[in-house]
Amino acid sequence: MATSAPGRGLGAKKNVVATATAQQTAAASRLAAAMLDVPVPVCVRSSRRAGGVILRMLPGRGLEIVVPAGFRLELLPLAVESRRTWIEDAAARLAASGELPGLLPVLLPRRIPLTALGLEYRVDYLTREAPGRGCRVREMGAGRLAVSLAAPLAGPLAGRETGGESLESARQALCAFVRAKAAPLLVSALRQASLETGLPFVSARVRQQRTRWGSCTAGGRVSLNVNLAFLPAVLARYVFIHELCHTRHQDHSPRFWNAVRAIEPGCRELDAALRHGAHYVPLWFSRGITGPSS
Repeated sequence: MATSAPGRGLGAKKNVVATATAQQTAAASRLAAAMLDVPVPVCVRSSRRAGGVILRMLPGRGLEIVVPAGFRLELLPLAVESRRTWIEDAAARLAASGELPGLLPVLLPRRIPLTALGLEYRVDYLTREAPGRGCRVREMGAGRLAVSLAAPLAGPLAGRETGGESLESARQALCAFVRAKAAPLLVSALRQASLETGLPFVSARVRQQRTRWGSCTAGGRVSLNVNLAFLPAVLARYVFIHELCHTRHQDHSPRFWNAVRAIEPGCRELDAALRHGAHYVPLWFSRGITGPSS
């Protein structure tokens, strides 16, 4: 069943009736597809009957974007960006149910940017002739990882369609590597922020959460989301400050925000930016698209 993004997007200018040419819509389709973290086919078409930008995820076809006649196609990236989460969720659901066969391969990353931690890894994939199945990730130094697979992949590595079992094994191994690498470094960064702000905490742990970037108990126990590692450093630091201020104020009262603002004057702008922070987290790590989201 096709799914459509809720609401209407950017409208066309009034009294403009020119329809985009096939060449223009093809170029817009390529641009929209390049913006997404999932390799789903995108088709942009113009319609005189459309009252705004309409997004539909169509089984077997991918993402269809319908724009009104006269719509300025240079504004299309804004409409796509504003609904990125819906697009990726809809694509993942269709892929998991087999309704996008052959169109939405799971991608293995060629690089892993742990931006908040100042780290970036280049990933090389190797196959080895060995009995059994499994995958091993080794840190080679100089920002390189070697992913060794026991069974050969069914197709070209990383960035193209591959054998499902081998690919999922590699994806899970890379996720485990990121969690193991990021967890102590995030706690260390939290500790540094604590020293700088004079706001102590009792303990800290790192988990992979779906809805929160962090939390803090009344007893000063801080929980951080491992996905913070992919955020810009300024956003990750804001989360640290936010949770450390919760060691003094458990609610989001004016007193709490005054405490945050005293340390980070731009806290409101950072808080707004953090609402779109999930866009920095690659889909292969946050959800994967080999099966239903959990």
